Amino acid sequence: MTDQISYSQFRDNWIENALHDASNSTEKGRAFSLRIVRQWLNLGEEEEPDEEAAEDLFYCDGASDGGIDLAFLERGEASTEGEPEGDTWYLVQSKYGKAFQGEHTLVEEGRKIVDTLDGSRDKLSSLSNEVLERLRNFLKKRSDRDRLVLVFATVDPIDDKEKKALEDVRIIARERLGFNVEVESISLHTIFSRNREDGEMGDEGVICVALPLEVPQSEEGAELLVGTVTLPHVYQFLSDYKRARGDLEVLYARNVRVFLGGKGKVNKGIAGTLSEHPELFGFYNNGITIVVSDFHVREGGVLEVCDPAVVNGCQTTRSIWEVFEKKTKSGGTGKDRELADWMARVHQGNVVVKIVRVQVPDSNELLHNITRFTNSQNAVKDQDFLALESGFSLWQRELANERIYLEIQRGGSDAQKARQKNKTKTRFDYFVNAFDLFKVYGAGWLGEPGQAWNKNAAFLPKGEFFNEIVKPPFGAADLLECFHLQQGAAARHFGKRIKDEYLTRRLTRYLFFFVTLELL
Repeated sequence: MTDQISYSQFRDNWIENALHDASNSTEKGRAFSLRIVRQWLNLGEEEEPDEEAAEDLFYCDGASDGGIDLAFLERGEASTEGEPEGDTWYLVQSKYGKAFQGEHTLVEEGRKIVDTLDGSRDKLSSLSNEVLERLRNFLKKRSDRDRLVLVFATVDPIDDKEKKALEDVRIIARERLGFNVEVESISLHTIFSRNREDGEMGDEGVICVALPLEVPQSEEGAELLVGTVTLPHVYQFLSDYKRARGDLEVLYARNVRVFLGGKGKVNKGIAGTLSEHPELFGFYNNGITIVVSDFHVREGGVLEVCDPAVVNGCQTTRSIWEVFEKKTKSGGTGKDRELADWMARVHQGNVVVKIVRVQVPDSNELLHNITRFTNSQNAVKDQDFLALESGFSLWQRELANERIYLEIQRGGSDAQKARQKNKTKTRFDYFVNAFDLFKVYGAGWLGEPGQAWNKNAAFLPKGEFFNEIVKPPFGAADLLECFHLQQGAAARHFGKRIKDEYLTRRLTRYLFFFVTLELL
């Protein structure tokens, strides 16, 4: 499945799928914002939403929305050390179609959100008032671990002038609200970039970013380079990459689903070392592995890496990014002795970096092995490895013979549909997510509808049902049966709200799978 598609092809197909049932501008705006946020934060699709996340997802769009179209509360996970991780509120302003008129729109809508949060706007809809009450309580109880992120969602990536406008919004929000508010922009290009197939550049091309890694002259022609990089240089590398690509998360999404979005939590130990003993960071950290398509040594000995992908060290690099952002991008014109001391010591800190040059098209197996083996001793989320499980790739190929596309990475179906419009030779009539089929199997064949509805982790690698499902002779034929059962449920409106009707059978779809198998 190597047929390349352009971003414009992906975008047009994505919009067509998202707005299929929308009949007016309000419905189109809501459908756009909901789908892009679900994919950005990996909250599932409309047919198979993350049930736990759905409880903390709020719609506020329409008249008197206070500048907030959609709000989502991401609750921090419990910590084994007794101190919970922080909570994050995402306040989304969606600008679909003519609603977006450039940098002035961003500043105007940003001010509107800040006015809402600080109490300057009091004429709000009932939905907006409900969310605002939650937000104000959140701000009262906010700790340094908690985050508030203003998100602007657009169809296409914003340009340099619009990025400067977002920086103005960030400054306004921090001055008015009195703490470190974060501002992000997302677009369909964000989703497109995170779901490229190996080697597929679309129409943005290869990017090359400087990484000050000292390279011995004798190793310039090598395929593997190992050295140390100072912490400020790692942060500069991340900043340059985000500026060039428009989305830092793409750095982690080439081969493994390390789609953190807002879900990537700062590891407490790493962040603690960075904040308290940055000069010792290299002694305590295992380092970073970066796979690149090529690298060059610039004049002066600075390494330039092309199309980099971090396959090990996500927590390390994200921790460096977040600590530096908080300490160096918080504003203020005065001097702080403690911060000055930290800046002096942080230049003494470094991290070990391994650069691996892997060429396309002979990259898939090597890339997968590098990713798996370099992460084997680190705490990586189980779902990050779903696409690397050997059986999934095999099942994807076998179901292709039935003209069924088995999606093993979120967003893959959108990319394939766009390829088909580009007259690709490989065509599919149906699209289905592998993880969704696992939950169908768990509800029906394992007789666990309650667990399938409520426990995503149980059906991921290392989950209590995952190994029971995949053990031989389980294979593509079983997934095909799950697909047929899922199709039968969908035809009877189990899994999706019936248009123009208040009642929905979405919550009982797993019970439908269970009862059907019991009757059979």
